[in-house]
Amino acid sequence: MTGKDFKWEKDIVYFGMTNSIKGFAGRLKQFNNTLRDLPGAGHGGAARFLSERTQA
Repeated sequence: MTGKDFKWEKDIVYFGMTNSIKGFAGRLKQFNNTLRDLPGAGHGGAARFLSERTQA
C-alpha cells in the first residue's frame, strides 16, 4: 500500500480490528448482536455507534 493514494470514505462509520479467538466472524456476530439488541456478548464499538447515532 506504500505510495498509494488514500481518500476517506464518508459512508464508513466504524472501523475496528480484532484479535478474538473466534476471529472476524465472532466479532461481527457481537457487533450485530449489539446493534439488534440480541443476547450474547456485546461489542463496545457498536454500542458507541448506536449512542452517537441516537444523539445526532
